[in-house]
This record gives sequence, C-alpha cells and structure tokens, in this order.
Amino acid sequence: MTEPKNNVLEAYKMVIDYNKVVISLASTILAGQIAFLVFQETPFIWTNYFSSLFLVITIILSLIGFGKSILTIKTEISNAKAILFTNLSVCAMILGIALIGAIQPEQEQSLDKILKDISTTTSSLEKGLTPQNCMKIIFSKDIYTIDYSDFKGKTKVIYSTRKNKIVSIE
Repeated sequence: MTEPKNNVLEAYKMVIDYNKVVISLASTILAGQIAFLVFQETPFIWTNYFSSLFLVITIILSLIGFGKSILTIKTEISNAKAILFTNLSVCAMILGIALIGAIQPEQEQSLDKILKDISTTTSSLEKGLTPQNCMKIIFSKDIYTIDYSDFKGKTKVIYSTRKNKIVSIE
C-alpha cells in the first residue's frame, strides 16, 4: 500500500522540477525580450507586448502548479490542479514564444511617405506643397526641413519624424 503513495510523491517531485524548468525558461526569455524591446526603442503597441504578457502568465501559472505540487507532497493527497496549472503554463509559454514574431519594430518613415503626408495635410492651404515643388531637403536628428517653391513663392516646412507631423510652416 505504501508503494503507490511513493510513486505519487515521486511524480509530484518531478512536476516540481518541471515547473522549475518552465519558470526558468520563461523568465530568461522574458528578460531577453524586455531588453530587446527597450534597447530597440520598440513603440508601445499592444501587439508588441502580448508575448511578454503570456510569459508573465506562464510564470504565474507555473508558480501555482509548483505550490499545489508542494501541497500534494505535504498532504500526500493527489491534486490534479497541480498538473492542470503546469500544463496551462506550458501552453501559455508556447503561445508567448510564438507571439515574439508579432513584435514590430518602429517603422522607418520613408521620405516619399513624409512628402505625401505634407502634401495631403496642407492641400487646403493652396501653397503647392507637392513633391514636384520640393526644392531642398535637410535632415537633422528627427527633423526634416523641406523647402518648396512654386509660382506663389517659397515655403519652408519643418516635419518631425518623432511626432510624425508637421511642426511648422513658414
């Protein structure tokens, strides 16, 4: 009669070890991912952080499974929820790893897109700020200074790539 109890206790010791591995893997991946997001200055878009959220959920579920396994060893009463939480944590970790591919770094703005943006947002001004009338472009840090010239005169537009909008029109 003591043999089955020993088998159950040994099985739950293995579940504890398994949870340790899951917690270790998830926390290592999460730390690397956070470092990547910070150093790459990834924009705060919810889809960029779903993976991190699932890795945190992985750690929480695994800790619950870990705790329930310890409780099983202490009480010597099998607890199926320990296995359930352990399995759910692995599913969350797999989903978290798969969602790493959904991380989108900040999109570089092309000059064509900026010129088109300026043209469309200033069309009501009737200043002729079209790419065809662009005479000179200067880029410094995150600011484009764009000079336009048409039959009405010269216009200077200052565009911020950080704000993604026109800062001033002179």
